[in-house]
Amino acid sequence: MRFRAIETLLLWEGEVDNSRLRSLLGVQNVQASRILAEYAAHNAHQIYRPSPRAPYQASATIKPSFSSGTIEEYLALVQKTEDLDQIIEDARIDLTAPMPSIFSAVLQACRRSCGLNIQYRSMTTPQGRNRLIYPHTIVRAGRRWHARAWCTERKDFRDFVIGRMQTASIDTIKSERTKGEDAAWNKKLPLILAAHPDLDADRTSIINDEYFSSTTSRQLLVRSCLLLYVVQDLKAATNPATECPPEFQLVVANAKDLQLYLLQQPAG
Repeated sequence: MRFRAIETLLLWEGEVDNSRLRSLLGVQNVQASRILAEYAAHNAHQIYRPSPRAPYQASATIKPSFSSGTIEEYLALVQKTEDLDQIIEDARIDLTAPMPSIFSAVLQACRRSCGLNIQYRSMTTPQGRNRLIYPHTIVRAGRRWHARAWCTERKDFRDFVIGRMQTASIDTIKSERTKGEDAAWNKKLPLILAAHPDLDADRTSIINDEYFSSTTSRQLLVRSCLLLYVVQDLKAATNPATECPPEFQLVVANAKDLQLYLLQQPAG
């Protein structure tokens, strides 16, 4: 865990010293020095020190080893001890933040593998009606929170938008189906993203540098039931003939192979 913290700081801040480690890990001066020395001794290719009193610096070839290497991991680490609002402005607006009482009920049902009685509104039943579901996972997809659950009415696994649940209460009966039986959840598909073919060479180069680390495409593994959400959130064209720049700058390069899964996902 401590090596992960050091590596995360090196990756995203470019350096780390004794005082920075003490503030994040809550350790004493001697202990922080020992941890840093141990990391440097075992990971000389990741870290160097210009002089004995200088902070340790990230090497030019540093790569994630103990950490995931994501910006989310860095933010989670440093937000525990400092206010980043003066340096980082988050302009994302969440219009669908769930109610705590609803979210907590869904979370408990997932943890206990039990049922959840909900009053659920949908576009087909806007007035709402009672449903009994067995959620196994909470999903944040784009701007929405979903519960992936077995639906006793449809006899299938479906996605239920948590923001459309008016009420939620625990049903102590154990789930009829397990996460392992959710085929669409457990099946992962390759999603290949590339720059839109209608972009000229200069604009394609911008997309490649921004999204693909200067290569020409990127492949992701995505759960089949979440594929459409991911594509919509990335605003990637599945039909480049009709979905064109500047609205669409990315394209799903293997859309033909994924055609079946790019149809509207079953909702509650």
